Amino acid sequence: TGLSRVVIDNGTAYWASLQAGALVEKAPVGGGGASTVTTASGAFAPSGIAVDTGILYVTVTQPGTVYKVPTSGGAAEALTDPASASYTDTVVDGARVLVGGPGEILAFPTAGGASSVVVSGLTADPGHLARDPSHLYWTSPGDGQVYALPLTSGAGPVSIASGLNSPNAI
Repeated sequence: TGLSRVVIDNGTAYWASLQAGALVEKAPVGGGGASTVTTASGAFAPSGIAVDTGILYVTVTQPGTVYKVPTSGGAAEALTDPASASYTDTVVDGARVLVGGPGEILAFPTAGGASSVVVSGLTADPGHLARDPSHLYWTSPGDGQVYALPLTSGAGPVSIASGLNSPNAI
């Protein structure tokens, strides 16, 4: 099966699957077979996955949607209405799911609801996202850079690496 990103939680690896009919699969990190956590009818091209407190968040590129599902399995719940835009990667920031979109990064409440813009006007679409307690980071394959955005100061993004050849992962 093809896979997008991998996250680890409590001794289990989870990944967004490109296998027909599966949205999220899992396997114990100590070895063992893979099993499906959830499926999503009509979901195409999962592009990102994040985990927080027993909940998985998965972004899908077409249509742009964010799904939420318990790590124990069950039905995938769409947190967002399908968008015409493609979503890239996702990370969780407390009560928000941060999602890369065309020229911007959006935040959706983990409980569902309307999005807010974290940063917009990016010169290239964000690739993969990562965060630590104080910053959001993303790759920008289109302009060969890696950016950092302080989460609390209100300052804009800063390039922390440039001149790269299509940085893909962070």
